[in-house]
Amino acid sequence: MILVGCDLHTRKQQVAMLDTDTGEVVEQELAHAGDAVEHFYAALPPPVTVGIESTGYSLWFHTLLQRLGHTLLVGVKHVVSYIGLAPTVNASADKYRLGHISKQGSAVLRWVLGQAAPLAARADAELKRSYFAVLRRRGRPKAKVALARRLLVRLYVMLRDQIDYDEFCSRGRARRRAAASSPV
Repeated sequence: MILVGCDLHTRKQQVAMLDTDTGEVVEQELAHAGDAVEHFYAALPPPVTVGIESTGYSLWFHTLLQRLGHTLLVGVKHVVSYIGLAPTVNASADKYRLGHISKQGSAVLRWVLGQAAPLAARADAELKRSYFAVLRRRGRPKAKVALARRLLVRLYVMLRDQIDYDEFCSRGRARRRAAASSPV
């Protein structure tokens, strides 16, 4: 099996590849201009697993790897950034300020999540509590975005673990019971 760690940038990517059968390690920089990236990944014998951090400009890379039959793993805590629902950060020295959401990634997916957020709040008591807590403090637009982020994380976990929503909820209840019963 071949494992590839990829640091993806707009014009290039830095690749570290490990062949688990032979122990061989290869590091290489690939320019995005031309077809060097496609030739590199097409030459790798399956199964290949590629891991990247989430970035808003990687949809073309996802499409390429899917077409070649390789598995792509996007970092579990960066999924919100990948879709563009994470706030921008303005930082200097030890001070930082959170700004508006970055809006990188799929605008359609952000829209769908925004439309689904109020409906999900009606159907799930925990989401409803969360939505109204943010609504009182920050207003409707920010509450809608906060709930869309929660929905996205739930969807990601369910896809990653191949579970349905009932199983997701039962895991959450079990985790809360375990946390409540453990001594501090």
